[in-house]
Amino acid sequence: MMTTEPAPTAPIPRAPFRGGVGRRVGLGLLVMVGVLLGVSGAALYDLAQFRHALSDLSNGALPRITTGAVLNGGLQQVLSQATRLGGATSHPERRVTLAELTANLTAVTRSAQALSDIEGGATLAGVLGTLVPTLADLDRLVAERIDAAARSDDALDETRRLSAEAGALVAAVLPTLPPDRLGPLTAWTNTVNRVLNESTHAGNSRFQREIARAQRDAAAALSALPALHAGLPPEQAERFAALHGRLETALLGPSGLLPSLMERQAAIARSKALTNQVLVMVEEVVKIAHALFERINAAAADEADGLSELAATQNRILIGLGALGFLVALGVYLYLRRFLTLRLVRLNDAVLDRVEGRETPLPDGGTDEIATISRSIRHFLDEIARRQQQVEEARRRAEEASRAKGDFLANMSHEIRTPMNAILGLSHLALRAGPPPRQRGYLTRIRASATALLGIINDILDVSKIEAGMLTLERVPFDLSAVLDMVAGTAALSAEEKGLALRLEVAPGVPTALLGDPLRLGQVLLNLVNNAVKFTESGSVVLGVTVAERTEGEGETELRFAVRDTGIGMTAEQVARLFQPFAQADSSTTRRYGGTGLGLAISRRLAVMMGGGIAVDSAPGLGSTFRFTVTVGVQDGAATALPAALADPGLAGLQVDEPLRGLRVLVADDNAVNRLVARELLEDAGLVVTAVGSGGEAVRLALEPGAGYAALLTDVQMPDMDGFAVARAIRRQCGPDRLPIIAMTAHALEEERRRCLDAGMDDHIAKPVEPHRLVAVLNRWLKPFGRREAPPVAKGAEMDAVLPDGLEGFDLAPALVRMNGRARTLRRAILDFLDRYGDAPVRLEHLRRAGDGPALERFAHGLRGSAGTVGALAASAAAAALELAAREERWDAIPGLVADLSAALGPALASAETLRSAEVAVEVVPDIPAVPLVDPDTLDEALRALEEALRSGSLSAAARFDAVRGLLAGRGHDEAVDKVGRAVEELDFAAARAALERLTAAWTRERDRETTP
Repeated sequence: MMTTEPAPTAPIPRAPFRGGVGRRVGLGLLVMVGVLLGVSGAALYDLAQFRHALSDLSNGALPRITTGAVLNGGLQQVLSQATRLGGATSHPERRVTLAELTANLTAVTRSAQALSDIEGGATLAGVLGTLVPTLADLDRLVAERIDAAARSDDALDETRRLSAEAGALVAAVLPTLPPDRLGPLTAWTNTVNRVLNESTHAGNSRFQREIARAQRDAAAALSALPALHAGLPPEQAERFAALHGRLETALLGPSGLLPSLMERQAAIARSKALTNQVLVMVEEVVKIAHALFERINAAAADEADGLSELAATQNRILIGLGALGFLVALGVYLYLRRFLTLRLVRLNDAVLDRVEGRETPLPDGGTDEIATISRSIRHFLDEIARRQQQVEEARRRAEEASRAKGDFLANMSHEIRTPMNAILGLSHLALRAGPPPRQRGYLTRIRASATALLGIINDILDVSKIEAGMLTLERVPFDLSAVLDMVAGTAALSAEEKGLALRLEVAPGVPTALLGDPLRLGQVLLNLVNNAVKFTESGSVVLGVTVAERTEGEGETELRFAVRDTGIGMTAEQVARLFQPFAQADSSTTRRYGGTGLGLAISRRLAVMMGGGIAVDSAPGLGSTFRFTVTVGVQDGAATALPAALADPGLAGLQVDEPLRGLRVLVADDNAVNRLVARELLEDAGLVVTAVGSGGEAVRLALEPGAGYAALLTDVQMPDMDGFAVARAIRRQCGPDRLPIIAMTAHALEEERRRCLDAGMDDHIAKPVEPHRLVAVLNRWLKPFGRREAPPVAKGAEMDAVLPDGLEGFDLAPALVRMNGRARTLRRAILDFLDRYGDAPVRLEHLRRAGDGPALERFAHGLRGSAGTVGALAASAAAAALELAAREERWDAIPGLVADLSAALGPALASAETLRSAEVAVEVVPDIPAVPLVDPDTLDEALRALEEALRSGSLSAAARFDAVRGLLAGRGHDEAVDKVGRAVEELDFAAARAALERLTAAWTRERDRETTP
């Protein structure tokens, strides 16, 4: 919302006074004596002057005031009527408004001519004369605009009729066509619908360029229609050709929709411009008339003042010379009391009322000191109010900006943390599978880098807390060598790629067992080292650590870090602005090396918060040295080296407490990768896991009698029922002490944690899920009820019993790493891949022929991820290439890529079929059937809406079907739902209705069984 800043009040002019009030009063008393002496002689003369002034006032000033008032009122009506004329939407309204405007303008012109002898009167009459032809032009342009709008409305109605005819024609022809003509007919229908929708949408546009673009697009699309219906039977092709011609005429003809819209928009622009011109002219006339009226009033006031003075003189003459002096003195006293003392009292009371919040008007009549003081006080109070309004507006904008920033950080955190969860979890599981040393090193670095990246993401969220003064540092035991190893390990890859020597120099006597915030310390060091590597092309980067000579207090010491490089260096001017937010050395640095310039600013703030600071020494071409100091605590009697188990905490083994092993936990997450990671981590920890993909399934299983789940871990954002609704539903049934509920969410903000707790959850784990954090939370919340022993995980011979040594089309080694070495899990994943993508070549070809780029991109995206998970690497790579081509709309390359993907899928699908048909004795723990909760009335309404769309042949049937499919997901009707979906996708509405009738009957039987007691 746009806000208007209050205009500043006009300043009070500072005119010099000709003496104070007291001096003027004293002089007045002295003058009165002389006035009394001359009154008698001047009485007759003043009487004549009074008569003459009264005649001038009654014959000149008063009629002019009346004429000026009539003139001002008429001009206000002219302004209003001109606005109405410019916005007229029909010819009757235009003609009535023009007649009223012409009559009013004639009357105003006569009034202006009557005042032509006054300064400005002739100018006013001349300007009014120029309005007449301008109003005629405005009336003509408004008429053109109204006519153009009527033509565009007629063309739009014709377009809608043609849309209905096109739908009817397609519905009539569709059942008679052979299957090989469905593709061109579908493309013809999609093209016509798209052209009609874009043309109709252009009617809402206010820009001619958008209408022109729509016109070009429509012409191009319509030109392609003949080729699409050329292969139809002659009679049908003739009907489509006739409809094609009418579409071209209705959309692109001289009186078609798009030319009419162009004409209407041009007419609107011309009439609007001239309306604004007329309004400007009328407003200028109003200003001239207002000035003229003020001059008339001023002249009349002068004459009235003169007449009053003469009247006062006559009164003084009529009173006797003897009593005149006394009466004049008494009058002066009363005058001073009324117009001086009482005015000051009223002014004082009004100011006090304003201070107390009451809107009492300030007395500001007159031109003396008191009136000027009153106006100055009013100006002062108005200025205070205006500035208070500005302060309030600035505060409101700051709060809005803060909320917007918070929302952005929350969304960014969610989007980044979801893939980070998979990176950390899968790298942990891959390391647990015992990879070769080389791959183990890579995976260790991946996990360390991902952990560091997670810390940086958290730090980005903390920037707002730093600015608000709300960021707090941890003070926990940590090992300095682990922090330095993390920094060196993370930066080593970049340094190695650039051929740089990365060295770590730790001075003797540096303690390693410290107390402080290792995450913040590592963030600052990693930022400095990464910057040094980034801006160094050759040579070395050295990270040095020393101990300061002095200590900051008992049990504390100051560490000094120095990061030296042989890079490009900086000038003194560049160093001066280096630590400013979003600042880098210069623009060429940004273009060459990238970066936001925010890291050093954050690092300096963190260094100050840790009791230190950052300084830099640099020279162009000689490299740079960043010095960083921090005050940390020293652990008493702590070892200087980490135990072996702590050196690699991610692989030390994850175990829940022994009394809790074998407990059942329920996991709810709509993301398959997240479910896989959670299942593997929890099963490795000795727990029995049931994983579901929706909130409704989680509620049903958690509330099932005798379920015996010890805890529920649920994602917050799920499509059918989010984690908050899951927690509230379970709490309503079971109460707060029945089942621990733990949220797993990619939102890491404190507000999200509070929302989870308010919804009835017990704890909150931020994604990416850290294995030790997960087990620690479970050890805190798990309760030993419903316990049963976890089935042992087969090792070694399981591969031979469940999977053959090799499957054509699959690379089983990396797939087993992803499954933590579980061959049973991989076998189930391969068979699930077959179920989901067994008909992928047919579906790919259908999508290619339909020209549906977004659908093709989505299908290839899903296929790519699933194929990569189960080890079908060739198919995954081919799907990735197809996904990219579909996203970039490279249709010339798509046929070949579809063929490549089908060829890559062939061996994999054949091997999966062989695996399914093989008689392999595999013990598979059956999943508990999960039936999502669904409102019967909602599903019935969705089925009726889909049936109505199919009966009318509406293209909205696809959207209606998506709603039905979502409501029936997981309820055992997948085959019937797929039949309806294929028929809708092929625009075979008759077949879709038949399949829908069978599906509705099956649902009705199921509903009756569920509702029968």
